[in-house]
Amino acid sequence: MPSTRDLDSGFRDAAQAIFDVAKELDRGFRITSSRRTRADQQRLWNNYVSGQSDLPAAPPGKSKHEMGLAVDIARPDVDPFEDEYLQRLGEIWKEAGGIWGGDFDDPVHFESPDGPSDAPKVSQAQGLRQSFVDRKAELRAVFDFFNPFS
Repeated sequence: MPSTRDLDSGFRDAAQAIFDVAKELDRGFRITSSRRTRADQQRLWNNYVSGQSDLPAAPPGKSKHEMGLAVDIARPDVDPFEDEYLQRLGEIWKEAGGIWGGDFDDPVHFESPDGPSDAPKVSQAQGLRQSFVDRKAELRAVFDFFNPFS
């Protein structure tokens, strides 16, 4: 099962921060991918180019997942392209300096801007967590609006 433990140590805290808040918003959020092997990336790339996956995948050797600098987070029973929570989480992630895959049709994808030295540091991760906490009520209100019977 993918987890933040598999990620680069310089990126782990920021990834854990976004996942913690996602779980506070909806316990159904899961880490669906973290560090990948070259073989895993090849399989995902093959699925993408053959039309078997709606979510994009980078070619092997070009994915931040292979370096432990990206994490995918989703709710299994929610279409990621329609998930308002992912949209809001992505906006906050970008404000903190990260790259959000929703800008390139991959709304489950959260990554470090460049390399391990560019990943949000512990203090930035704590600030990121606080940003999420500060916006929790806003995000909950959006969710309740779109899911009145949940």
